[in-house]
Amino acid sequence: MIRKAPNIKQVNTSRVIDVLWRYQNISRIDIADRLGLDKSTITKIVSSLAEKQLITEVSNRNGPPQSGRPKVSLQLNKQLGVLVGVELTDSQINLSVLNLACQILYRKIVSYHPGTQPLEQLGDVLAPVLREVESRWGKVLAIGLGMPGLVTPDTGVVSVSSAFEISQPVALAERLSAQLGYPVYCDNDANCAAWGQIMLSRPQGSGNLLYVLFTSHHRHDDSRHLGIGLGFVLNGQLFYGDDCLSGQFDVETGPHQSPVSEPEILAQFVDKLATLGRLLNVHQIVFGGEVEPYVRDIERLIHANLAAFKGHQTWQPATEISTLGTQAVSAGAAALAWSKITSSDLVLFEVLDAQRILS
Repeated sequence: MIRKAPNIKQVNTSRVIDVLWRYQNISRIDIADRLGLDKSTITKIVSSLAEKQLITEVSNRNGPPQSGRPKVSLQLNKQLGVLVGVELTDSQINLSVLNLACQILYRKIVSYHPGTQPLEQLGDVLAPVLREVESRWGKVLAIGLGMPGLVTPDTGVVSVSSAFEISQPVALAERLSAQLGYPVYCDNDANCAAWGQIMLSRPQGSGNLLYVLFTSHHRHDDSRHLGIGLGFVLNGQLFYGDDCLSGQFDVETGPHQSPVSEPEILAQFVDKLATLGRLLNVHQIVFGGEVEPYVRDIERLIHANLAAFKGHQTWQPATEISTLGTQAVSAGAAALAWSKITSSDLVLFEVLDAQRILS
């Protein structure tokens, strides 16, 4: 379906929803100030959102009763529905359920052994889990899915994934949406984890950071194959690059060389990470995924790189491990889905209208 270009009202409504998501408890005046819009425009948009039961009002009276009319703040209606985030690996599905305040309500791990057609059975596996989610928390508004590989986030097409032996484009989001009946959005797993970090950092804004996701794959044998992906958060937004290929890390090997060992992979990676950090002037690095076996070696290699650098030392990285732990990708995928359905084409309104018709 070809969508019409959004009009200015849709764009401003999307911006208001984003501010409400980031701040959760904010007045109409503060929304207007942050967006540079006049108060009458905000009033009209807020009234429309209230009619759709998307927001609720909260009275804040901090002073004594005689201090006058209490200040009214707005927040998203957490009872409206939930978001489902899915991390797809070659051995299991990690699923997180979030409300509209992006609070994690539930987590489930489902064993998943894709076989020779790695994505054919995915919808059948997810369907009963989604029915369980709706029976407990109400309407599923959207599904976000993160997986290793090259994924175009605007279309949800998976171009390449070595973990799932995909070498030809697969329209995964479209296929799952048609099968499951929900809006579905797909992205690379490292990008989803970076989305989770943006979610965690509200309302201050995540500024600039490099998110490093460690994964392992066990498709063909019992050995562990280390994968490293990066998500770039620049000025509080995820950066994809012109072809949505930013953050892909490939090990460089010479001709006729044997497979690269994990210590060599880490050394190559830290060297490139240091170059990126210096060039982008990004000092915050967040590690996530299966990072525990590598974190000491990574820190040692970073310190060695700093000591060996001959130029003016301006890069002093602050490293941390994501507090989302193993939910980083799935929770971030749910946050990604929210950003998609509340973008300027406002898919969320279509979901809510369909929900009311069915009810």
